[in-house]
Amino acid sequence: LVRAVRRIGTGDLETRVEIGHAPEYVDLADAINEMTGNLHDSRAREKLLSRELDHRVKNMLAQIAALCTQAQSRASSDRPLLEDLAGQVSSLSGVHELLGASGQTGLPLEELIRQCCEPYLQNDKQLKTSGTRLFVEPKAAMCLALVCNELANNARKYGSLSVDSGYIQAYWHIEHDSDGSNWMTLNWTELGGPPTPDEFVPSFGTKMLQAMIPYDVSGTVEIDLKKSGLEFKTRIPIDYFSGIPVSNSKKSR
Repeated sequence: LVRAVRRIGTGDLETRVEIGHAPEYVDLADAINEMTGNLHDSRAREKLLSRELDHRVKNMLAQIAALCTQAQSRASSDRPLLEDLAGQVSSLSGVHELLGASGQTGLPLEELIRQCCEPYLQNDKQLKTSGTRLFVEPKAAMCLALVCNELANNARKYGSLSVDSGYIQAYWHIEHDSDGSNWMTLNWTELGGPPTPDEFVPSFGTKMLQAMIPYDVSGTVEIDLKKSGLEFKTRIPIDYFSGIPVSNSKKSR
């Protein structure tokens, strides 16, 4: 009975308890079997509702993207703004689809970055990634999707992605501070692009990046415009990630 209850506690709802002696134990076994059956049905309903919600969200994003496309064909001065909005919606839709495929448990950080950068790349060589294989949990995934989309969009307009020879180098690693806190550090560097302006004037998108990460995921942001191109660095608490080797992290779940 104890072993069966422990299996049920780990999520094995196919477990059944069989006790053939003592009426009170038989009743207890029947009650446990009824409980696992109800939990099994609840899990099935939850999966059904999740699929329905996922379908509706994808339809909504597709409709927004279609409206942006229609508006672009009629717009004049607002066309760049609508193009940016359409690109962001497209990235969010792609990330949402990846999350759905992963069962809403998170998705690989590398796939997230590539999904967001793909609409702005002229060739595959314009994005170079490296780092520990990490899975981004859903809340942080949507935040990082907006961040990477804004960075890639900016690079396509003014930076390294605006020329064939330019590229982006994105690499990440885990850091441990002396106070016991653990972080995922992402470095985004533009290289091989056109000359950068002497003065860096933060745009609305840059201000959004600086505000979004601290607000959404309690992280930090550093942005610097070097002669070689834009450099972006963010540190996000490791609690928003999974798949971390035990030897590399003090985090316990």
